[in-house]
Amino acid sequence: MGPNHTGFGKSVSVYPDGIWVTPLGEVPVNEKISSQLVRSYPFEADVKAHVYEHSLEVQIPFLQHCSNYREDLSIVPIVYQYISYDDCVTAGEILAEALKEEDALIVISTDFSHYVSQSEAEKFDSFAIDAILNLDPEELYRRVLSYNISMCGVIPATVGLIASKLLGAESAELIMYRTSGDITGDYSQVVGYAGIIIC
Repeated sequence: MGPNHTGFGKSVSVYPDGIWVTPLGEVPVNEKISSQLVRSYPFEADVKAHVYEHSLEVQIPFLQHCSNYREDLSIVPIVYQYISYDDCVTAGEILAEALKEEDALIVISTDFSHYVSQSEAEKFDSFAIDAILNLDPEELYRRVLSYNISMCGVIPATVGLIASKLLGAESAELIMYRTSGDITGDYSQVVGYAGIIIC
């Protein structure tokens, strides 16, 4: 799950069927789960939102690599535009219901702060990261809006947290936080990144 950067397509766009191709091979869309999701609001079957979106396709090679090319690897690509917190709760409940009998991994693709100074990114990203580590989706949603944190994937992160908790998640661990400045050496305008595991 990731953000819809283009604004094309539906508010919550589920790629309904077919195959995604990467340099590591083909990965089918799990039509069983996608068809179950799109039966309920706010999920809708939609390809248009995915045409120019990059947030999901960049995750697929990692899944292929980490799964050791499992033949049964399949994906359910979902991108989100802005929706209300109540709709996030509804989406999280529906997602959890669709996955409760599945051997599934919820992958959330997002950056944190965009094009702010290193110190500002570290400060405000910590507000969002702390809410995630506390497994508090409502606080995450509130903080990103209240502090105007330019976290592009706050909606999928909120939905994913809600679903994860319903599926039994009890803890979260920050693996690493870095910014683009750590690579470019330019700390005047950075983008923040974090790896977090929820289990």
